[in-house]
Amino acid sequence: MIIGIDPGARGGIAILENGELQVSQMPIVKSKWKNKDETNIDALALIAIFQAAIVRAKAAKDLIKIYIEDVHAIQKASGSSKFKMGYNLAMIHAVLDIVFGDYLLVQPKEWQIKTWRKKDLVFNKDAQKSIDTKKTSINAAVRHYPGESFIPKGKRTPQDGLCDASLIAKYGELYE
Repeated sequence: MIIGIDPGARGGIAILENGELQVSQMPIVKSKWKNKDETNIDALALIAIFQAAIVRAKAAKDLIKIYIEDVHAIQKASGSSKFKMGYNLAMIHAVLDIVFGDYLLVQPKEWQIKTWRKKDLVFNKDAQKSIDTKKTSINAAVRHYPGESFIPKGKRTPQDGLCDASLIAKYGELYE
């Protein structure tokens, strides 16, 4: 069993088990703080997802390998955004440390290079013609897992966090 994780409040979790992919949005809990809406990782729901995976892996006498994207602060983000991202990332790492104790960090460029193909690429319309990583990941995920929609309940378009998580799991499958 391979678990791929795109951390963050809009991230995802992909569990690859015997060639079958199961994706879920990162569980979040909403609250209010100083009259502002807050979105944080729901640690208890995250633990429940991982415990269910452990039960299935034990029943199948399968090992679990966890790959999580090694994210860093975005340069142009505000201080509070960077703090929030760090807080949520630390929450995910704490849960992984408690439940599994061992996991692998993967740089975004590393899993992208291994899972994207030329035909997946979508370019921004800027002067540099940079790659639109979100759309490119959606194309790559749909190519790798054509039976999966990557569209969360109540939404109409694929979510890049689910796609990224599935590609991180694919990276783990290809290069473990």
